[in-house]
Amino acid sequence: MKILCSVGLRSGPELVARIAEILGTGHELLLAHVIDTEPRRELMGFLRGPSPEGPRVRKPLLGELEAAERKSGETILAEASEAALQAGFSYTTSLLQGEPGRKLVELAQQIQPKVVTLFPREDSEVGPTSGPASIGHTARFIIDHAPCAVLLLRK
Repeated sequence: MKILCSVGLRSGPELVARIAEILGTGHELLLAHVIDTEPRRELMGFLRGPSPEGPRVRKPLLGELEAAERKSGETILAEASEAALQAGFSYTTSLLQGEPGRKLVELAQQIQPKVVTLFPREDSEVGPTSGPASIGHTARFIIDHAPCAVLLLRK
């Protein structure tokens, strides 16, 4: 079975372990991490301030920021890949940029997995553990728009 795994900033190995626990091994995982570009856009707006000329930031600084985001994403996927390998899954990885919910739904439409797996929110200590607010905006978007089953895993 093909499973699309939404790997967050800190949740990759735990997500893989939960999939193995609930669905068993022997499945094909696509470990996907999305670099959320919205915070970068907000930062650029803040740095620009009221100036109509655009951001007061050097282009190399933006390049350094993008390189750091990419390196972080690669590290996150490497950790999840190691967990998948140890658990006995076959896997591929995908590092995307954009709005996470939309990018993951687009990926699901392309690869047509049997199920998308994810945690309800990146940082469960921040919000409530039950009720509508316990699900973050990315998880909510995926639940509402995924072209396949969605397995929401509580920590």
